[in-house]
Amino acid sequence: MGQKVTITLTVEAANLNAIASPTQTDIENNTSLTDDNSGSSLDGTNENFISEVF
Repeated sequence: MGQKVTITLTVEAANLNAIASPTQTDIENNTSLTDDNSGSSLDGTNENFISEVF
């Protein structure tokens, strides 16, 4: 049986709140994804975050 993996989205809300109309780049620069299973993104974007889950 597999184990649970926790994936966490961290948002710098104060920074995003200070931007009137945040762009996708602003959002990427003020958020991050992590997990407790060595997940990563080769290009550093949340969109391409990979977590090995099985």
